[in-house]
Amino acid sequence: MSQLKTAEMFLRYKAWANEITFSSLAVLPETELYKERDSYFGNIISTLNHVYVIDDVFKAHLNKAKHTYTKRNTDDCPSLKELSCKQKVMDQWYIDYILGVDEKNLQNLVRFEYIGGEQGMMSVNEVILHLVNHASNHRGHVSEMMYKTEYKLKTHDLTAYLKYVQKNV
Repeated sequence: MSQLKTAEMFLRYKAWANEITFSSLAVLPETELYKERDSYFGNIISTLNHVYVIDDVFKAHLNKAKHTYTKRNTDDCPSLKELSCKQKVMDQWYIDYILGVDEKNLQNLVRFEYIGGEQGMMSVNEVILHLVNHASNHRGHVSEMMYKTEYKLKTHDLTAYLKYVQKNV
């Protein structure tokens, strides 16, 4: 599989896993979504909002545009429904973006400023891999928080995607 097809597959996996996460969370009472927990971002919604913020930051970087974030999260988080809708649109943006990239352009360098002010540089391919891994990492945090409730998150790992979804595409 080419690097471009691999990047596309990972972005489609990310969108699929995000959809499973949000649909699993929809059964939780709102109090569980915002309940303060022993987690870096404090609660489930804030953790997922952070993922969205970073996706949005790198979207700006890929577009050679400025973003308005001064932190890696926002002070106020949207509702689960609103965040789910925003994340779905964002995930589709990345899929559409990668479909418009030529294989050789995966190695193009993206220069940017980190939110903390340092300068950064990554290839397009590295940006995509970072975002997929970043989302997986934080979905893991959400899974851990959810397991502390009576509700369970549906399986959303890469092996499930490859077994049940990718083979049917």
